[in-house]
Order: sequence, then C-alpha cells, then structure tokens
Amino acid sequence: MGVALRAEAIRVQYGGLMAVADVGFEVQEGEILGLIGPNGAGKTTLFNAVSGYVRPARGRVELFGKDVTGLPPYALARLGVGRTFQVVRPFPRLTVLGNVMVAAYLRHPSRAAAERAAAAVVARVGLARFRDEPAGSLTLPSRKRLEIAKALALEPRVLLLDEVVAGLNPREVEETIDLIREIRRGGVSIVIVEHIMRVIMGLSDRVVALSFGKKLAEGTPAEVAANPEVIGAYLGSAA
Repeated sequence: MGVALRAEAIRVQYGGLMAVADVGFEVQEGEILGLIGPNGAGKTTLFNAVSGYVRPARGRVELFGKDVTGLPPYALARLGVGRTFQVVRPFPRLTVLGNVMVAAYLRHPSRAAAERAAAAVVARVGLARFRDEPAGSLTLPSRKRLEIAKALALEPRVLLLDEVVAGLNPREVEETIDLIREIRRGGVSIVIVEHIMRVIMGLSDRVVALSFGKKLAEGTPAEVAANPEVIGAYLGSAA
C-alpha cells in the first residue's frame, strides 16, 4: 500500500495570526488517521488547506503522489477527496435524496444514474426511510448522516470527517463508528477530527495532535494519549 494523502509543512496565516504552522502528516491507503487538539488548535483550518477551501501560504499537498496544492475543492473532489463540515448545512428544501444527488452528479452526469447512485448511498447510511423528506425536517443526528452521505456520493478515495459524532447520543455514536469502519473496509482512507477521545482513539490507526497550530505529537493512539505535551495541552501544564 502507498500514501493516499500527504501534507508537507502546511502553513496558513490570517494577517499576523499563524493558524497552522508548518504541519505535515501522511495517510496510508486504507488507514484512519485521527486529528486531535483543543479548540482553536488549527484542525479545521488544516482540513480546509488540504481540501482546497484555503490556499496555504506555504507547503505542499499530494494526493496519491500527485501535487494538488492550491487546487479548488471541485477539482480535488474529481480527484477523489470528499469531506464533511463541522456545521451541517443541507439544502433544506431539497429532499434527502435530492441533496445526495447534487454530489452524485459529479460521477453520474445523467439524472437516472445520479438518482440510482444517490439512493444506494442514502440506504447505506441508514436514511432510506427519509429519502423523500425535505432535508430541513431532519434531526441533528440525521443531518450528520446526510453530511456523510453527500461526501460518499462523490465516491472519494480519501474522506475527511470533521466532528461527525458531535452532539450525538451514545447509540448514535456507536452507529456512526460502525459506518466509518464500513467505509474504511471499502478501501477509503480517512482523516477524522473529533473531540470525543474514546471515539478517536478507538477508530484511529494513528493520531496527530495539534496545539496552537503546531504539531505536538504523532503516533499510535496509546503513544499520543500518554504524551506529556498532549496531556498538558488538554488539561494544562499542571497535569
């Protein structure tokens, strides 16, 4: 297996604020990489840089060995990058199926083919009974599932998941964990940002920890959880 996604020395600045300071990571094909850090650590900004929503001030992004630095999101989607967003914003008046069809058109230009592909994804994420309901009527857990469905309809090879279990109850969390594992079994490489430590540590093969835009640690979940700098970043230096 090779490297699916590589970020090298990514730097993102907003005026005098260094949001991401020369951070790098690799995701192997079929791997789940966890990205952790306190609020404001730079996790979502790093996601934005590697998925084309922010152009890094410096650094390089490679997708399966190809330099894709600075490409816009639609170009990266065509090359196999899908992502979810921390704040879920479906098209509220479109049906659940219609929302997913918007993404499915990327790979399936005809309406009939896009509808078939979207229907399969809707069923895959457990939303089949809501497929003809307007997305604006969904509960938060179902909107989270819809967010994943829209990303999956792009048929990604690399999937970036930004806090997809935040706000869910324990049963919904377990169902989402099962879904993420099933997606990985399908050959998709995953980078996941999450604040619930038992989720990120239980899912991830490796973990990268950030604080104030810098990489603190990288390793197995156990190694990172035991790292004094990571503990200090979450609990304070006295810990």
